[in-house]
Amino acid sequence: MYIGIDLGVSFIKFALFNEANVLSVTRIPAPTSTHQSGYKHETDPKYFFELIKFNIDEIIDLNPEVKGVFFSTQMHGFVLFDEKTNIVSNYISWKDRRSEHYFINGSSALEFLSENIPDLVLKRTGMPLRSGLPSVNMFVLNSTEGINSEMVFGTIADYIVSKLTKTGMATSLTNAAGSGLFNLEDMEWNYELVGILGMNANILPRLIQGGIKQPVGLYRGIDVFVPIGDQQAAVYGLEEELSTNVICNIATGSQATVVSKHLKFGQNFQTRPFVNESYLLTIPFIPAGRVVNSLVTFFESISNELLGNSFSHSDIWVFLSQYINSLELTGSTDEELLVNTDFIGSFSNAGGSILQITENNFFLKDLVLGFFKDIVTNHLKAIEHLSKANDISSITLSGGISQKLQIIKKLFKMNSDLPVNLSVVGEDSLNGLRMLLCNKVHSW
Repeated sequence: MYIGIDLGVSFIKFALFNEANVLSVTRIPAPTSTHQSGYKHETDPKYFFELIKFNIDEIIDLNPEVKGVFFSTQMHGFVLFDEKTNIVSNYISWKDRRSEHYFINGSSALEFLSENIPDLVLKRTGMPLRSGLPSVNMFVLNSTEGINSEMVFGTIADYIVSKLTKTGMATSLTNAAGSGLFNLEDMEWNYELVGILGMNANILPRLIQGGIKQPVGLYRGIDVFVPIGDQQAAVYGLEEELSTNVICNIATGSQATVVSKHLKFGQNFQTRPFVNESYLLTIPFIPAGRVVNSLVTFFESISNELLGNSFSHSDIWVFLSQYINSLELTGSTDEELLVNTDFIGSFSNAGGSILQITENNFFLKDLVLGFFKDIVTNHLKAIEHLSKANDISSITLSGGISQKLQIIKKLFKMNSDLPVNLSVVGEDSLNGLRMLLCNKVHSW
């Protein structure tokens, strides 16, 4: 028996599993699930640690046969610690936008770095510079507050594992790459980039490449393994043939992803390490779950402010889901409402829009269909980019929104010539942790 923990943005999930099955799953709202205003997005790491330790202890007390603990974690966020794993910063989420508000000679930190990091150095990381990337946010922290040589960074799960096992900070290749400070060509830290950013290499945690062959340490006599990135766990947990299959994950976060046995770089996709010396070619941050949540919030405000009904956010989700699943799809018309769902600035800073409004199309059905047609259109554009780097013969839809809303699959089928399948795996990240165990993955 093993414990699997998935540290998501909205929920932290705890599972019990053996080599054959995920046996039980408990979902608890994550400390990062509440809305934060302003451009900074920080959470006290102790809230994560206390919640996770309490639940691990409770599971072990009820199941003394537990042999190990596996973690997957939200990537592109970080927390700083000292050499004794004392917290010296809050957890700074991937949603944080401080690099857009710190200026150097009239340019934002993000613009400054874009102009001063050589293209080849950046290319080796597998991802472009963007607001919210740990490398960028640590540059701002170092410039404003100072990061000294006794500090080290890690994901929130890396910190929890280190504190549970009382070992030095360590991270997996998947989470190292998510920091923007990794060299995919050498499968080692990008020391040249660290130097350009003006930081000491001592801030880099120890890399663990051994998969389940190399636990980080023990907690209550039980093996604890280095966390894997949540995207890698989710893709692996689908149990799909991945060689020519594109995975469209439509959930809180959304990505289109293919798996490559060879290291490839491209302007239109990011490259990330996957299990057993393979790579994910991925286009992340496609507007989806967070955009649908904005739609729910809009209807919640109508219910509360206009109609005087005190329906909760979750109530509106239920009502809207039922309505969406009842919709009949028809062909496009000349008066179709056009929605650009880039409300959160995934592709640009301009924000989204609703266009071609007429007196004949500004109705609930038109608005809802406009949202979902644009979500699917953006994924199909991403698939087109990925098809230039990898052969694609089919589409697999994953993620909670794909599974709850039938309209997603219908729109994909209407607008793509490729076969479209809906994953039957409900908890893909947790199942991925189980698969790491039963398939004896030797590196991640």
